[in-house]
Amino acid sequence: MAAVLVPVDGSENSMRAVQTTVKQIKSGAAMEIHLLNVQSELPAIVSRSLSKTFIDTYQDEEGNKALSDAMALLDQAGIPFIPHSRIGQVAETIAAFAKEMQCEQIIMGIRGVGKFFGLLLGSVENKVLYLVDIPVTLVK
Repeated sequence: MAAVLVPVDGSENSMRAVQTTVKQIKSGAAMEIHLLNVQSELPAIVSRSLSKTFIDTYQDEEGNKALSDAMALLDQAGIPFIPHSRIGQVAETIAAFAKEMQCEQIIMGIRGVGKFFGLLLGSVENKVLYLVDIPVTLVK
């Protein structure tokens, strides 16, 4: 069974990636689904001002919120999955997680920052494509 990583952030685009995954499974593809939410590290000035316990609790709650709709959709479709939350730089964390879990594919939604800003700043999707050596399906 192929391990597939579906990064989710709670956005409509990430939900479309989950829906695409459901369609692939219903069409006969056998997959082990890993849902992943990546929370960005808080700026140093914020993390110095708050307790580690508070920060950990906050990031856990935010990760759970971001994962909740995707988990509900997969539950409703009767598709088993494994939810994960990580903290770090988003693209780098997605790439490292895919390698750690030996995923054979990533299915992810794209975030629209516009053509100009996308060229200027790059995007999470572009960074993931650069960092991994497995197929990446981008869902708009």
